[in-house]
Amino acid sequence: MMKKLMIPALLIIIVLLSFYAFNQQDKQTPATVEEANKSYSIAEFLSEPVCYFEAFKSDASTGDGILENVTFIELTYVDTDNITGLYYYLPAEKDKKIGTISSYSVETVYPDRESYLIKAFYEYDAEGDHHIEEQFFMLINDEIRIASGEMKLDTDGTTYVYVEPESIKWTDAYRRTDCKTARSHDSLMGDL
Repeated sequence: MMKKLMIPALLIIIVLLSFYAFNQQDKQTPATVEEANKSYSIAEFLSEPVCYFEAFKSDASTGDGILENVTFIELTYVDTDNITGLYYYLPAEKDKKIGTISSYSVETVYPDRESYLIKAFYEYDAEGDHHIEEQFFMLINDEIRIASGEMKLDTDGTTYVYVEPESIKWTDAYRRTDCKTARSHDSLMGDL
């Protein structure tokens, strides 16, 4: 009689333990709860200048060696919707853009992590001409992506803006880097 009761009792215990273990998977640990309740702020994220940098070898070469394509972005928080900074787009051969960023809108993208959409105007010089264009930047954790899309002159004829902002494409991510190290790169030494 005892053996007959023992097998069903063991099966019930196994089922109950399995049910308990399965239900524990969905419960947050204290660290996860703290992380989920953490609020993010662009002011804290940019409490000091933040830099993004990429340099990679191009197909172009000179007598001195292979040229590099360089992208450098430095962002500084001023106040609520005001982020300023530098944006250098330095392809190896031509069409270099060296200028400044001034935001007109900063939006939180995902409330559960460091993520911001910065809408800005990019004022730069390229090939001897002065330009102003709308530029969007997506910051997610330690990466930045830059928007690209068809542009048109705005109604006052001085600034290029996105034709369809909802249809923009994003570049590959550029990683956050130490500003001092990025600024010391050979291609930026004369400008910063």
